[in-house]
Amino acid sequence: MLSALILAAGFGTRMRPLTEELPKPLLPVFGVELLDLAITKVKQAGVSQIFVNGHYLKDKIHQFLSTHHPDVIFVEEEDILGTGGAIHALRPKIKGQGLMILNADILTDFDLHSLSEGFQKGDHEALLVLKEEETPQKTPVAFQKEVLKGFGKSEAHDTYGTFLGIHVLSQKIMAFLPEGFSSIIDAYQKALEQGLKIGTLFHKGAWFDLGTPKDFFKAHQMLSKLPSDQLESFGYTLDHPHLMTQKNGYWASPSVELDQPVEISESFLGYGTCLGAHSVIKQSILLNTTIQRDQTCIGKVMLHQKELAI
Repeated sequence: MLSALILAAGFGTRMRPLTEELPKPLLPVFGVELLDLAITKVKQAGVSQIFVNGHYLKDKIHQFLSTHHPDVIFVEEEDILGTGGAIHALRPKIKGQGLMILNADILTDFDLHSLSEGFQKGDHEALLVLKEEETPQKTPVAFQKEVLKGFGKSEAHDTYGTFLGIHVLSQKIMAFLPEGFSSIIDAYQKALEQGLKIGTLFHKGAWFDLGTPKDFFKAHQMLSKLPSDQLESFGYTLDHPHLMTQKNGYWASPSVELDQPVEISESFLGYGTCLGAHSVIKQSILLNTTIQRDQTCIGKVMLHQKELAI
C-alpha cells in the first residue's frame, strides 16, 4: 500500500497574470481543474492516503480540497520547501510502505497503477517515470537496463531520458532528506552513492508540463481530438459538470452563455464564460471571463478578464 503527495505549492510564475488570483493547479483544462485530474488519477491507482501541499494562494487550494475532496489531507507550507523538504515534513504521517509523488501542473495519460505495482513488486527503493529521449528537455537522467545511474551527462552512460515528475520512493530514500528546503534529486544521488537500487519506468504516451500559454493551448488541442472514453486515462470523469464538449467548430463547458450571433473557431470556452453579440473568438481559451459585444479575441488565454498571448 502506498501514500501519495501531489505538489501544488508553486507560484505559477510563467502563467502570470492568470495565476495572480488563482494558483496554477486550479486552472481548468478542458473544463476540469488540474488538481482534480491529479487526485482522480491517484485514487484510480488505489491510493487512499493522499496529501496535497500548498503555499502560494494556499487558502484557495485548501478550499477546493474541502469542497471537492474532503478526504485529501492539505499540508500548509509557511515557506517553500522544495520536493525534498515537502517529503521530509510528511515522514511521520506516511502510512504507506512508500510515497508516490507527482506534480499538480502536469497533464498525462500515464497509468499510475503500473507505477504502484512496479514499486511494490520490485526490489527498488524508488521508481522514476521517464520519457526516453536522445536530447532530454530538462536535466538528463542516465539509465542502463531500466536502472537509474545518475543525473546529468557523463561518458559512462549513453542512454538518457527526461524525468516526468512522477515517482515513488521508500522510507530508505526519505532518510537522505534534510529538514527544510531540499531537492529530491540530491537524495537520489546520495542513495545511488550508497548503492541503493533505483528503477525506471518509461512513458510513451501524452505528457504536458503546462508552464506556458502555448503548452496550455496544445494540451486542449490534443484533448479535443480524443474520443471521450480516452479522456478517462487523463483523470477526467465523463459526468463532470464542466467537462467541455464539441460544438460547431469549438469546444465549451455547458454553462457558457452566448448572445447570438457570435463567431467562434478553434477555441475552448470554460465555465463562467459569457460572449456578447457579434464577438469574434479564434484560437483562444476563455476561462470564467466576459467578452463584450463586438469585441475580438484572437490567440489568447483569458481568465477573469486577464490575458496572455499564446
